[in-house]
Amino acid sequence: MALQSIPSQSSGRATYQVRHGSRACCCLVGQSRFCDAPPFRRVPAITALAAVAAARKGQRRKRQQSGDIGALEHFGILAELVRNKIFPPQRRRPCARPQKPEFQADLEEVGLGVVSVPRTAVATLLPVLERLRGGECKEGETIPRFSRAGGLNGAFPSTMTWHWAAEDAALEPFQPMACAVAEQLGPGFELVAASFVIAEGSCFDGQARMHLDFGPPQIPSDAACTALMPLYPEVFPESEGNLEYVPWNGEGEVDVHLYQQCEAAVFYGKLPHRTQPFDAAAFSPSLADKKGHPLHGLRVLASLSFAKLSGDAPWRNAVEQVLLGYGAPLLPPLGTGR
Repeated sequence: MALQSIPSQSSGRATYQVRHGSRACCCLVGQSRFCDAPPFRRVPAITALAAVAAARKGQRRKRQQSGDIGALEHFGILAELVRNKIFPPQRRRPCARPQKPEFQADLEEVGLGVVSVPRTAVATLLPVLERLRGGECKEGETIPRFSRAGGLNGAFPSTMTWHWAAEDAALEPFQPMACAVAEQLGPGFELVAASFVIAEGSCFDGQARMHLDFGPPQIPSDAACTALMPLYPEVFPESEGNLEYVPWNGEGEVDVHLYQQCEAAVFYGKLPHRTQPFDAAAFSPSLADKKGHPLHGLRVLASLSFAKLSGDAPWRNAVEQVLLGYGAPLLPPLGTGR
């Protein structure tokens, strides 16, 4: 899910800064190239090489002023620059990891981690989704109340809608997935919203833009996050409809998380991301699908929103405004029910 688009400039380049604690990830990007970059395409950025060179230059200038630098140190600086140019340092890349500390290291360093979700959690959500789409129930079944939202802003295609849980009965099927994610996140995070994200039709390049889910500056970078997990189809195409994001430990390039059922991409609210462009034909049903199936030809994600709200969190109101702007009902612990 997402709320606030990163502002673009009408001409030239724009500077984007995503702050994580005392660190800030900065990149200089052109308006259209940042928003519309195809998978794995590198966008212009302040490189690590340039940053190292600038830092070394400042240190060298100070030592030169004090007469404290020699030829050997000059050679060491040059050797380090050449080595980094030929053998760029490997950065951390997120994946499903069995140990909580490893997941949390991904989240802290990259801004995104991957959580393994039990298949039973998917099995709990799919029947609710099918009843929601088909409008039919077996004897004794009911359809929980959901609130539909769409056409929110230019960061999302018009073919995408969000169906938010609007009561406890609608929120309940999301709990197994939420428990798996919350266990990895650690103490302090609470589930504040849940939805089915349904795409009917294509999402062409330019229809989805990089944005932040919890962009307001009042919300700390580690105080809110989103979890996205594919529900339908079970297997996504490798180059269409996945999750593009700008990792905090990168140089401004766009990485892609490949959606897989039973794996949730969990990312902080200050991580720039967007839906990877896709053609509706990429999600056309397989031969095994029945044409009358209520999810026939759709692309569906389960989306969860978490926030740290313990005590008198000064960003509580900002979190509520973000969710309201996205069409989500305020359920406990938010709103008047907190």
